[in-house]
Amino acid sequence: MVRRITLDDLTMHDIPDWPGYQCNKVAQVRSLPRMTPAGMRGGKPSWCDIPGFEGWSRVPALLKQRLNPRTGRYQVTLHHCGQRKVVAVHVLVALTFHGERPPGQEVCHINEDKRDNWSRNLMYDTTENNRKAYLTSGRPIGRPSKNGVRLTA
Repeated sequence: MVRRITLDDLTMHDIPDWPGYQCNKVAQVRSLPRMTPAGMRGGKPSWCDIPGFEGWSRVPALLKQRLNPRTGRYQVTLHHCGQRKVVAVHVLVALTFHGERPPGQEVCHINEDKRDNWSRNLMYDTTENNRKAYLTSGRPIGRPSKNGVRLTA
């Protein structure tokens, strides 16, 4: 399926709760220029208020998305105050364009393709409704077992 990309789709927006990171509607995630302590590789960013460090600025860069072989979902590694966290891309895109996740709901892919993280393909819904959608689609549910067999509807 060919999709038409507009300039609005490529405009970067700040990711709530993740200062120094942005994403766009086509699920690209980037790190903004930030100050890091001089001489430290990947040191703590300046928003941690570390006094006395004169750092240098990094250029903005798109983050490499890795496919998690266990879940089949793309993920990126983010850093905040010296802590590293691996976050699923669909969670960041939904947070940025659909707001905070309501209690009792999860991020669902409308077309049921876990690798399609465009904002227009994501929505919040209950786990029960998400599973029903997968069952009616006939797509595999869950991870393959050790012998490669998956449960299908």
